[in-house]
Amino acid sequence: MKSLKLSLLLFCVILVSCANPNSENKKAITENSKPVVKVSETKILVISGHPDLSKSTANRIILSDLEKHFVNKISVRRLDEMYPDYKINIEAEEKSLLNADVVVLQFPFYWYGTPALLKKWIDDVLLGFFDGNTAGKFKGKKVIVSLTTGAPQEAYETPNQSVEAYLLPLQETFTVIGGEWLKPVFSYNYIPENQQAEEQAHTHAQSLIKQIEKIFQENK
Repeated sequence: MKSLKLSLLLFCVILVSCANPNSENKKAITENSKPVVKVSETKILVISGHPDLSKSTANRIILSDLEKHFVNKISVRRLDEMYPDYKINIEAEEKSLLNADVVVLQFPFYWYGTPALLKKWIDDVLLGFFDGNTAGKFKGKKVIVSLTTGAPQEAYETPNQSVEAYLLPLQETFTVIGGEWLKPVFSYNYIPENQQAEEQAHTHAQSLIKQIEKIFQENK
């Protein structure tokens, strides 16, 4: 009889332990059932620096063509949608960069440089790759600047400065953290009067696609 009572008591203890949400068994089950977060396999990362992409013609078309072509191999981070308050999530942006092989900066040329939001992204995010916890981890990543201008091509010809000349500070920024600067892709004269703007944007996108495809072909 005493043995039977002891068995019943042990059985009750086991039941209570399993039902107790604070028990070690419950904790282990909960932890093991957490969904696995897969690391993105995206190798092409595009940083869209247009301050209001909804009002864009060229940049919107270029991004759309890239996404249609590369599908799940590409990730586009639209800064205007993600950070309208200019408060950049540095940790999230660093993680997106760490897994990328090719980094494309897509933006309209503003006063011979990047729009303010993209400049803020550069200032906040790239610092960690220079002297922070991610230092040295940008090495070997390909960097392509893809930009559009409102001015015609003649505005960037002699005796004026070329687009490449205005991009030198940006080139040095990525070079100093170990990035490999590739030939920029740009197209001109995106003004309301330009009836060929959409066609130009598609051509621009094709040039960019060919350059990216060439990178992966060379790495095979």
